[in-house]
Amino acid sequence: MRRIYYATIIILFFQFLIGIEVKAINNIVCSIDTCASSRITDLGDSLIIATSNTIVSFDKNEYSVKIARWYSENNRLSSPPLSTTIDEEGKIWYSDMYSLYCVDQESCSTDVYPFDNILFYSYSIQNSSNGDIWIGGARNFYIRKSDGEMKKLTNPFDGLNTISVMSNIEEDSEGNMWMSITSYGAFSGYNIVCYDKSYNHTVVSTKNNDQVHTIQIDKNDNVWFASSEGISCINKDKSSTVYSYNDYPEFGNDFYVASSKDNEGNIWFSSSTTLMKYNGAEFTTYTCSDYKEACSILCDGDIVWVLLKNDKLLKFQNNEFETIDLSPAVTGIEESTAEVSNTKAYFSNGVLYIENVEGVNSVEIYDTTGKIITSETYNNASAQIPLPTTLKGVIMVKVNNEVVKVIAN
Repeated sequence: MRRIYYATIIILFFQFLIGIEVKAINNIVCSIDTCASSRITDLGDSLIIATSNTIVSFDKNEYSVKIARWYSENNRLSSPPLSTTIDEEGKIWYSDMYSLYCVDQESCSTDVYPFDNILFYSYSIQNSSNGDIWIGGARNFYIRKSDGEMKKLTNPFDGLNTISVMSNIEEDSEGNMWMSITSYGAFSGYNIVCYDKSYNHTVVSTKNNDQVHTIQIDKNDNVWFASSEGISCINKDKSSTVYSYNDYPEFGNDFYVASSKDNEGNIWFSSSTTLMKYNGAEFTTYTCSDYKEACSILCDGDIVWVLLKNDKLLKFQNNEFETIDLSPAVTGIEESTAEVSNTKAYFSNGVLYIENVEGVNSVEIYDTTGKIITSETYNNASAQIPLPTTLKGVIMVKVNNEVVKVIAN
């Protein structure tokens, strides 16, 4: 009886410790939130985007958006996606809170790599020039080597009783992998860490009570990152320069959470409300009315793509912004791509008028967040549906199996 009592006490103690760890990880995750530079992957004619709750494919030419075919067929994610990348073989890698996934685009076959720590939280996946896939997580970091071996990296902060989340990974011209790491626990702050080709690490920069969400390497192998101080640059000789918010008022008071590099070597940063370019000599900022809660960016030729937390995508080109709504695909209400629509719908004086050449059998109406407003069945050639007078803006109307957009005003 006494043994059972002590065993129960031990089990409860370990459950208590696990609860503390999960809470600590969640504290970091809440602070890092959904911000990362690796939520958008360029596939040439399309983008693969880790949105708020799914992975979508956006066709740059047709401006069509849909749930990625391989994701919809496998539907393996057990939590919202966090990061994506593509390797040299054309395979898509993506992650959620618990696992890493590798998918063959042609066959849609998926390899799943579960991890041994309580919550994985991979905010960054990066393929290296030698074929390795570098994977950031909470507490543990990993490499999926080109020969298929999954290798756990030495965590520089294990002995400090900390939980460390790797928020971004980038490779320099010599094959060194640079990481931005935010820690919580005995040491709370950020570290910039460099791993060489032999997987040996060097802690290059450290600051208490601060965070770094993104890291970028320019054409001269200078390492750029953003913190509460401003924008910092580490040169090859490991000396650093800080471009302070106090000295550069154009930065604003916002924290920069994502970065990317274009073909001309310009470094682009994003805060939640502002896009900023550094051309090697000066900083220039851009924004628009829709630029709110930005969480990831990607340079693509002369375009900068900006992902917002509300599942909208901004296209910045020729100093102008264009807004693209990804939410229909994210919520599963994909707009019809038929060349000729069978459905005509318009809104007038509080009433939605619908006609369909094949007859109206069913109608579902959603707002832009995917919340259903009303759902009805019919057996008519047309339908007239009164809607709330407070309803304004774009609504999604699903008639039979076809979806159209209607502006309610």
